[in-house]
Amino acid sequence: MAYINRLIDEEIEARLGFSGALLIRGAKSCGKTFAAQQHAKSELLVDIDTRVAGWMVADPALLLRGKTPRLLDEWQIYPELFNYIRREVDHRQHSGQFILTGSANPALNAKIHSGVGRFSVLNMRPMSRFELGLSNGQVSLRDLLNREVEPDLKGVDERRYSIGEVVEQLIFGGWPSLLGKNLKAAIQFSRDYVGLTADTDISRVDGVKRDAAKVLRFMRSFARNISTQTPISTMVEDVNGVGRGSQIVAENTHHFGLRQGQKTILSECNHQQRLPLSAKRRCECDSNFCTWVLMPASFGIKTC
Repeated sequence: MAYINRLIDEEIEARLGFSGALLIRGAKSCGKTFAAQQHAKSELLVDIDTRVAGWMVADPALLLRGKTPRLLDEWQIYPELFNYIRREVDHRQHSGQFILTGSANPALNAKIHSGVGRFSVLNMRPMSRFELGLSNGQVSLRDLLNREVEPDLKGVDERRYSIGEVVEQLIFGGWPSLLGKNLKAAIQFSRDYVGLTADTDISRVDGVKRDAAKVLRFMRSFARNISTQTPISTMVEDVNGVGRGSQIVAENTHHFGLRQGQKTILSECNHQQRLPLSAKRRCECDSNFCTWVLMPASFGIKTC
């Protein structure tokens, strides 16, 4: 599969120029590893290399040997790698030494250093409409909002889509592996993605088995209330129904749902939204999925 340039490529190069190590975070299948491989000169696939477990016991420094930048994919399987890399960056005193990629954050009880001053962190998302070739990118929304340019659309090449075509594009999503596939395949991919997340990935983050049906109900509630100031109690009703020990479940929903979503990097906080100071209880529901396609996929949308 030929690599399609991503918007993040320039940022990767820039950060490798001043930081000893670069951590690229993002949901599974968004293209982290493939993008990182374009900038790395050696790599270690931690999740499938059978030598890793033995080297971690005998001499972890062996894992860091290789041409730089050296890519360590799925490093979070061995969270202590973070500390070894930090020490190695301190020792070498050079920028652009390591690239770390992973689709989950380490457990909170993992004893790792913050990495401040040694690591730069990039969040990666699935492909945008521009990267997919659905937009020509001639008008920058950021520049317009910053009033850096006047909105002169006379010389812009127009691409007109019907409402139905736009809806299909939103349902299709930006997963790189779906390039060239049809809409039916894309919908099934996203439904499987959500199902496996609920059944396996959420539990794998901290090793605690979760109720997959309840996870799916939470994801649907999250999709329904996305980027809003919805009270936790509303999400509790969505997940478990009214009158089932809501006070206890509210706390579980708050910590389990929202935090687990951030651990698997499926959701991210919307820092632009702020509750009024008079609010009796602040809510963390003002978040977004990492990609729009997870919203319809959470509801099990089928082919049109």
